[in-house]
Amino acid sequence: MRARLLLVLLYVAAIGQLAWIGSQMPDTVATHFDAAGHPNGGMTRAGMVGFQLMMLGITAAAFLGLPVLLGRLSPTLVNIPNKEYWLAPERRAASMAALQNWMAVMGCGVVVLLMAVTALLQHANRMSPPQLSSAALLACLGAFLVYTVGTIVALYRRFPRAQRT
Repeated sequence: MRARLLLVLLYVAAIGQLAWIGSQMPDTVATHFDAAGHPNGGMTRAGMVGFQLMMLGITAAAFLGLPVLLGRLSPTLVNIPNKEYWLAPERRAASMAALQNWMAVMGCGVVVLLMAVTALLQHANRMSPPQLSSAALLACLGAFLVYTVGTIVALYRRFPRAQRT
């Protein structure tokens, strides 16, 4: 439950960040960069804000909406190790709650990544000419990868193949 609340707060923060950053962007925003960080594509400020809002909406549907549906799915559609054990009637509610919590935790990482990329985009467009820090972007992606691996390891620890006694 705490992870879901944190996720909602992160979405609120991301929308606030986008409103603030969007108001500071130039009319044409460099939004696509080559490997060296040089801009090779862009869009209008309104287009950039709209695109970012769409990304937040899609991820909100995935990480806030899908967990609600998860509890209503047939156990045959849930893929976890030792599914028969973990989705037995006496453990189903706790298992579903753990999966919903995991999805919220994963969603938190995705929203933080989107916020970091938005901040990098703002920083890149403050320069003349615009220049994206490839090292900073790689650091964000690397941190997200480590976070993702950590959450997957935690999920597998929560649902081990062998029954707990």
